[in-house]
Amino acid sequence: NSDLVSAMTQRSILVESNQDIVVQASVVSTGSGSGLTLKSQRNVVLNASQRIQTNGGHVVLWSDSDINSEGVIRLLSGSEICTVSGTAGPSGTCSTITEGGGDVVLGGGAADPDNTSRPGGFATGIRDTTDEATGIQIGTLGTSDGARIYSAGGSLILRGATTIQRSNSANGVGVVSKSALNSGAGTIVIEGINLNQDGTSPRPVAFNIGPGSTTTEIKSTSTLATAVVIRSYATGAGRTDHQGLGFGAGKTFVDVKGGLVIEADRILKDMLFELAVEGPLVFRPVGTTLLNSGTATTYEFAFGSGGGFKAGTNPSSIVIGSTSNTSPIAISSNLRTTSGNIELLTSGAISKTTATLTAEADAVVTSSGSSVNLGSGAVSASNIRISPTTTYSGSAPLTASNGVISITGGSTVTLTGALQSTGDVTISGSGNFSNSGAAVTSSSGNIQINTSGSGTVTVT
Repeated sequence: NSDLVSAMTQRSILVESNQDIVVQASVVSTGSGSGLTLKSQRNVVLNASQRIQTNGGHVVLWSDSDINSEGVIRLLSGSEICTVSGTAGPSGTCSTITEGGGDVVLGGGAADPDNTSRPGGFATGIRDTTDEATGIQIGTLGTSDGARIYSAGGSLILRGATTIQRSNSANGVGVVSKSALNSGAGTIVIEGINLNQDGTSPRPVAFNIGPGSTTTEIKSTSTLATAVVIRSYATGAGRTDHQGLGFGAGKTFVDVKGGLVIEADRILKDMLFELAVEGPLVFRPVGTTLLNSGTATTYEFAFGSGGGFKAGTNPSSIVIGSTSNTSPIAISSNLRTTSGNIELLTSGAISKTTATLTAEADAVVTSSGSSVNLGSGAVSASNIRISPTTTYSGSAPLTASNGVISITGGSTVTLTGALQSTGDVTISGSGNFSNSGAAVTSSSGNIQINTSGSGTVTVT
């Protein structure tokens, strides 16, 4: 690689091949701003324990450049990409410098129409074999020592797709245990798609795969609301009953100064995320459906053992669903914000059991086509706005500390939990209302209970 490194002292370099490109020895360049693009019609592989390091230059790994949906990208165990000059490794300056680095882009297929020096599509699994079914693999399967990418203020972009034919599991983007994806002050986009028509357990994106219970880290100090975006979904003829955004045995730690946006059609029910997200947290569907894995017909927001919000940290706001979402939502883990709203949005039913909702601003629960049942866990916010289309029920005490409580639009409202507000309390619908002895109080506002149809109002 000495000739390549020498050339990079003068300019950025493109290496292009109609065969596999395999980096067998480290490429470490000191050329200021010089980047490296490895563009193959087939596969691009960075061998175990090797690294690609630039001095502020971009690194682009581009497979399947002949656009035949066959070309994978592999960063094998212990390998590393770093786009800032410094010491490599988990404790080196590559992991601590947050600005001055170049972009890292892993993808495939046709060129990006907005930047033809980069791939605009996905690295794609090519065969029905374990080693070649996954589009992008960070680390070596079967190990608990993944690979590391540091972009130090540059963008970090991964786009991978499963093989089309696979009798067993396949991943679009598979991140092996103990990997690190660290963009410094840059943003991160991880996008995986399922093209698999035959497999029993394809996953568009999978984190911390491999043996053991080690931790994978995703880190960005960007303060943008879209600091980290993870997209995971089926497309084309890919099976829609896939396993969704998935996890291995260990947890995936997401440390973000800004926001985390997850767009998916399916997500494993017991998420093994440990979240330290300071900005907005958004879980929304790709299209109109957001469901749990396989044949599930509901999206249940729930953390698995070891997952959850890191102690002492909560997002500024939380949105689960969207105005176009049609899937039922169930909340099984407590939600709390530091400054903004908690919003649950769908045309399906919304439910929770003992989980609590604590919003520094408003709690907004909207089912534009079905019911709302808030269970028994308390709901606390400045204002609480609940909009069922059919029924509202639940024994959850609702407390609006600095505003109003409104339950509007339902055909039937059944209260078994107390409502306490500093402002107005408004309950209106087209059917029956009953409070079953639950107290409804306002310290400085009005209480209005209205039925627009032939329903009855029963206060006890």
